[in-house]
Amino acid sequence: MSKFKTVQSGGKIVSAEGQLRLLAEKNGWLQRVEVRLLNSDVNRNNWKFVNLAEHRKLFARTPLLCAYVGDKIADGHNFTMKKDTRTGEEIADFTAPDAERIVGYFAKDEDIRLETIDGKEWIVGVGTIFTWYNRQLVAKIKERGSLSVSIETLIDEMHHEGDVAVFTKYQILGTTILNEKVNPAVVGANIKTLQFKGDIQEFTMRVASFDEQRSGLPKQEPQTQKQNSKKGEARTMAKVRKLADMSSLFPAYTVLAVNGQTVALLDEKGRPYAYTFQDNETTVVPEKIVEVAVNSIFGEGDNAVSVPVEQLVGTVQARLDATKTALDKVTAENADLTAKINTMAEAEHKRRIELVKNAIKAKLQYMQKNSGCEIDEHLCDNMLTDESLNAYAEKVDGDGNFCGDKEAEEKVGARCAEKICDAYKARTNAQKTRYVWDKGDENNGVNAPKSGIENILNEYAAKKN
Repeated sequence: MSKFKTVQSGGKIVSAEGQLRLLAEKNGWLQRVEVRLLNSDVNRNNWKFVNLAEHRKLFARTPLLCAYVGDKIADGHNFTMKKDTRTGEEIADFTAPDAERIVGYFAKDEDIRLETIDGKEWIVGVGTIFTWYNRQLVAKIKERGSLSVSIETLIDEMHHEGDVAVFTKYQILGTTILNEKVNPAVVGANIKTLQFKGDIQEFTMRVASFDEQRSGLPKQEPQTQKQNSKKGEARTMAKVRKLADMSSLFPAYTVLAVNGQTVALLDEKGRPYAYTFQDNETTVVPEKIVEVAVNSIFGEGDNAVSVPVEQLVGTVQARLDATKTALDKVTAENADLTAKINTMAEAEHKRRIELVKNAIKAKLQYMQKNSGCEIDEHLCDNMLTDESLNAYAEKVDGDGNFCGDKEAEEKVGARCAEKICDAYKARTNAQKTRYVWDKGDENNGVNAPKSGIENILNEYAAKKN
């Protein structure tokens, strides 16, 4: 069930984003401007302004404001909180040299209208800037075409829908023209606790700025809670996230930086996003990742050029895309050539294996036919295995020429020669063992002496006769 809070005289001061652009100049010293003020979408701070039609006329007779810091034209919500010496009340003070000041206003009800833009209903106002006193500001708006603005509102009634704060009744305080370095209504905007009467001490003022010093607001101290502490001591309860812990939580983004509980992100197309963790939140809610406006500034002062980060990253991305396209083409060509080389290498390997097989078989057959001794036909079977053939197919000489078939042929010759030697040795050993009747048969031929057996037989026949 929604929880409502109603305030009578003071409440929550918040800022909403909008955009300002120039209209026609009047009388040479009045510059008309058109400002997109509010819409009913959930903004980057998880706030939602409703009942736009009822609040439209509240912008009438409210000021347009701008802060000047040195030579810088426009800044943020620049003011300080001071204690009123008469009443003791803490109030917003705008008397500092760099505090925001009134530079124009919305004159009447008729200048404020409702308009549907890109499917969203907006409160749009036509206001006037006093050119005579703000020539540099007008010149800058003309140069850039438009500037972001932040709408200050005092919340009188609100409730929550989930984690979205819905503002149902509010008062319009003013519209501040922001410097291009200040991002309006960004998730994680700075928070300053104000003192309120009654039971609304927890209400806070939020301003649209990443940079506390640039906004001019006092630095926000983390909320503290005293637990068993001595007087004057406090333990901080604010959480600080670490960059190293974030990458796994945002796999679709590049984590650029972490400040407290807010994480700066970049998607694959170079668009900037932000995410702010709530207290005790450990998981990421994808719907709360919001796109933010980020500009890059080249130069200083009036000669500075502002370039949206999308354009800057887009330029680099275009070059990377072109390089990637060229690389993809070369990679494809390389893959095609590699495939062809592999096919050729495979064919060459098969050819070499056949050469080795043929060399082994041919050499073995040659040695069997011409050695004069019996050589086993299975003598070289282990040289014909796949492992052995593949090894011979890889052999090359010092110049890189294939020589596996020659080495295999030499190996067969060496094996056969060893077998021939063994056979010769066996024959020689056999000839050394002879009987006495074999001694006469040492010479071959017609005139060779008769063998021992033959001589013995002849002698036996002679004696008988």
